[in-house]
Amino acid sequence: MRVWSSEHKFDHSWETVVTANLNKYPNPITNAIVGIDVLERRINYGMLKQKRLILSQWSLPDWARRFVCGPACYATETSEIDPLSKTMTMKTTNITMSNKLAFEEKLTYTPHPTEPNVTILRQEATISVFGVPLSSFLEDFLTKNIVINANKGRQALEWVISQQQQS
Repeated sequence: MRVWSSEHKFDHSWETVVTANLNKYPNPITNAIVGIDVLERRINYGMLKQKRLILSQWSLPDWARRFVCGPACYATETSEIDPLSKTMTMKTTNITMSNKLAFEEKLTYTPHPTEPNVTILRQEATISVFGVPLSSFLEDFLTKNIVINANKGRQALEWVISQQQQS
């Protein structure tokens, strides 16, 4: 099992970052995400809760793809936006090959405690590969891929914000 975490500051208000996050796909930076379908969306006690199905094409070498997910991977993403506490939490879990790969990612967006136009992103991911050869190597490889994709995700969010500000 591998655990990865990071913290990032966006120089934008929480409302701006959350709005951009809801409109993040498609974008030219994270083109591995090829489809998203909303499975459920509801407002409960003032909080927006939604569940989406995500289709992605990981940029893995063929040998790793055979062990892990094939050409395309499905995951579910659940999110909860609480405008009163100004918290957005997103959890993503893989569906594809879940008997060989367990992947969970959690992103939490909150306003900076002292800077009103800054938003903090806390990101955590856990990966476990089991029942295949070289599972420890695959876990390391996938963790490195998560770091690359997390950076792309932050760049994509900045891109969406810049597009929204131009509109």
